[in-house]
Amino acid sequence: MGALALVTGLILAAIPVPIYLGLALLLDRFEPEPLTLLVLTFLWGAGAASGIALIVNSTGQAIVSQTFGSEVGDLYGTSVSAPVVEESAKAIALLAIYKWRRTELDGILDGIVYASMVGLGFAFTENVLYYSRALAEGQDVLAGTFFARGILSPFAHPLFTSLTGIGFAVAARSKGSGARGLFVALGLLGAIVLHAVWNSSASAASGAGFLGVYALIMVPTFVVVLVIALVARMREGRAVRERLGPEVANGVLGPADLEALSSLRARRRAVRANAGQARKARKELYRSAVDLAFLRRQLERLPARLRPRAAEQEVALSQRVWKLSWEAAGRLPPSPH
Repeated sequence: MGALALVTGLILAAIPVPIYLGLALLLDRFEPEPLTLLVLTFLWGAGAASGIALIVNSTGQAIVSQTFGSEVGDLYGTSVSAPVVEESAKAIALLAIYKWRRTELDGILDGIVYASMVGLGFAFTENVLYYSRALAEGQDVLAGTFFARGILSPFAHPLFTSLTGIGFAVAARSKGSGARGLFVALGLLGAIVLHAVWNSSASAASGAGFLGVYALIMVPTFVVVLVIALVARMREGRAVRERLGPEVANGVLGPADLEALSSLRARRRAVRANAGQARKARKELYRSAVDLAFLRRQLERLPARLRPRAAEQEVALSQRVWKLSWEAAGRLPPSPH
């Protein structure tokens, strides 16, 4: 792979990333995820998951080709190994969040966002390789490859892995280890099956099969996942109102604050109505109040081993909301006695 091919691959692979990154972050504006986790999940997809997939897929396909012939090897690599290995490798990042940062999985929307970051990273690295190889075969091959991967289906890997993310997110809110394991398995299985169907159609000799799968399966699935994300975001507003009762009862938050917390548009209006330090404090107040509401929702279903730490976080967040409410009103909080 020459320097020109590599640079060309990097440039073309980077084109759709800001678009789908922006879409994921736009959906996540109600309760933004930590930037560190978003970066780490993207890097996992672009680095570790891609590396694992490249090694395991190449090795497995070579073994099958030597044993059963190149045609069987190609079929195995495309329709069996790639979907299973790639989706499993991407799922490791989601498993890590589920195991050690479960309080960040507040709902289905979070699962979709983290999964999309992993998928975007994986697609970026994979596209660099595809575009670089295509350029070596000619500009016409590169143009066709970019049209198929960069124009028609840049959302493919984020979409596959979103099904796994939904599975982990539902599991995080479920009771019983059996149910949690089932939801994770179903999410991962859905990602693998969708990936296998897509790969099989893309490698088929008939272009009609590819277009049929694209129009009848991929696009509708993308729309369904997008609708699920939008509905989940609306439900987040209701969850905030339901779980900030103690702050309302104590006068820390008022009716206008609840309205602002349950609507992105109302929140922007409320923040802009302030100036200077009060505006900054109100912005932080609303962000912390949303975090507090979601943490309380998490506490309802967290396993016993995770509850002590989450309970400490709840106390700290509650105190922060109290302090910020005074600052947002332009007053200093009273000194503790």
